[in-house]
Amino acid sequence: MLDEVKNPGYTQWQLVYDQKTMMIHYRTAGNPEIRKIDMEALQFDCSIPPGVLDIHASPDANGTLPWKAYTQAINRALIDETYNETPFLAATPDSIRALVAGYPDKAICKPEEHNTTPAGG
Repeated sequence: MLDEVKNPGYTQWQLVYDQKTMMIHYRTAGNPEIRKIDMEALQFDCSIPPGVLDIHASPDANGTLPWKAYTQAINRALIDETYNETPFLAATPDSIRALVAGYPDKAICKPEEHNTTPAGG
């Protein structure tokens, strides 16, 4: 299934959403092992702290990746790694990297309000 979304010589990662099993199957150029993300494990409740996945990590025995608590340090490490490996971003000053790393901490989670009033009512 993943090979159907591959473009040899260009593909850095392959990703397939399986809506029947509610799983995301993927692999990266750096780690060709097929890994899975359980979409039913995704939590969008504002009372639950945000989490992160290391998509380069090896999966557990079930082939899924463990969630970790989000921290600005984890985000900063990802930004530094990505910027350092991307030629046009490598010279980005530390002050800008810190600003980008802190951006998610400024997000406000607002519980979704469901309108139970019928349209036109």
